[in-house]
Amino acid sequence: FKAAILSAIGHHWLVPAGTNKDLSCQLLIHLGPGGVVIDVTTVKSSGDEVLDRSAQTAVMKASPLPVPEEPAKFNKFRELRLTVKPEQVTVR
Repeated sequence: FKAAILSAIGHHWLVPAGTNKDLSCQLLIHLGPGGVVIDVTTVKSSGDEVLDRSAQTAVMKASPLPVPEEPAKFNKFRELRLTVKPEQVTVR
């Protein structure tokens, strides 16, 4: 499911032109049943407010995210920490 989540977010992320490819930011994502994104907050900024905001927007546009339907498995996905870089997205 993590790969599908990363793919969904990456598909919706429009990285601002001229962005430093070495920057990254860390997001905290709260999900509701069915993978609906309830909230996205920046835990660690990249230092580029436009990049941080574009990453948050991508997460919101990707809602609902692909998550397990089984409640016990879904509980592991209620809160995701995500590190995003202009060329990649990773889940921790």
